[in-house]
Amino acid sequence: MSKIGRNEPCPCGSGKKHKNCCIDNSNNNVVILPTNKLKTQFINEFKKNPYYKVENGSVIPIHEALKSSRNFTLAILEQMIGFLSSSEVRDDLVNVNCNDLIKLVDMGDEYFYNTIIKEILEVNGHKQFSIDNYIRNRRASDLKDSLTNSEKIILNHVAINIISEYRLKSDFKKLDYGAMKVLTEFAHQIILKGIDENINISGVTIYIDKDELKSWEIHVEDSLFQTIDVKKNIYLEWEPLSVIDNFNSINKTELCGLTSESQKKLATALTIEKLYGNDDNSIFSFSSLVIEYFGVVEKELGNIIRLHEKSPKPKRRMWNDLCNYFESHNIPQLSEKLPIYDILRALHPIRNKAAHGEFITKEDFDKVKSLTYSNRLIEFISLELTRRLEYNFSRQR
Repeated sequence: MSKIGRNEPCPCGSGKKHKNCCIDNSNNNVVILPTNKLKTQFINEFKKNPYYKVENGSVIPIHEALKSSRNFTLAILEQMIGFLSSSEVRDDLVNVNCNDLIKLVDMGDEYFYNTIIKEILEVNGHKQFSIDNYIRNRRASDLKDSLTNSEKIILNHVAINIISEYRLKSDFKKLDYGAMKVLTEFAHQIILKGIDENINISGVTIYIDKDELKSWEIHVEDSLFQTIDVKKNIYLEWEPLSVIDNFNSINKTELCGLTSESQKKLATALTIEKLYGNDDNSIFSFSSLVIEYFGVVEKELGNIIRLHEKSPKPKRRMWNDLCNYFESHNIPQLSEKLPIYDILRALHPIRNKAAHGEFITKEDFDKVKSLTYSNRLIEFISLELTRRLEYNFSRQR
């Protein structure tokens, strides 16, 4: 957060000096724009610094945890970043850290001094009288290093989001550790830089590139005569700097049963659609997009059949071969969820048009995407592949 001098031009563009316009006298580091509409309060360019070190297999935070409640918070976040950066994430410890953050939001300094510090002193054999005196003196000297309500809003939102990622996870999808790490790094930046007590946060925009935090914005609303609720809901908006990488990242977690090649093909199709799909539909040919969808369905259904038949060698099946197979064969669970044969037959004419280089219209594309993507054919294929691969893996152990 950059400092803005009182005599510098106001950043709102009014032409007045900052001291005569939007300055918040309680904190010159913060710009409050004179409007009831949501506005960006500040943009932070994220610069990655070391968060932790690893000693004897343990994650050691950079900040000294017992120095103050703010340091304790930073140390928790640094430890979480270390856990989430590991090739084998300790999910149990990440959840413990998140619960610590929520207690800091709920109890504030009380949790740090009367739980953490007190327990350490008791374990070391200190008497209650000396403990009380020590805590009282520590709290008086550390008063300026307490967390503000605005910072607690961010901490609460980040912790709840990460806990929800665990609780809502499907058995056939992967946890998005990349997103969790980005959120934790963002929270760390907030606590490290600090936010004024009276900033009523309404939302956050996070800019990412290849699962890396690049920058962020905090949006505020008018807080005049309002009590700031540290447990309030705020909106979180992700802004990927690379569209195709973002789609591929989503596919890795949401469609983790597909091969890496198929995940990339879908990311390619979704990116082209996002960038050019709204252009003049009478000129734009959707051939390349539908070919990607057809290619994914052909390959992954072939993989399911191979696993179902326990065939050691993959057999290349064209679209018509798949239609004939599912007309006479049932694959448990997959065939129960969707009318596979009917879907494949409905798409066959468009598939042939694309394969023979004919013009594919927007209407053709909408039908393909509806039957393969929107109606969850590809999702169910991914679920079936995940289930079968996990079953085979458990049998081999």
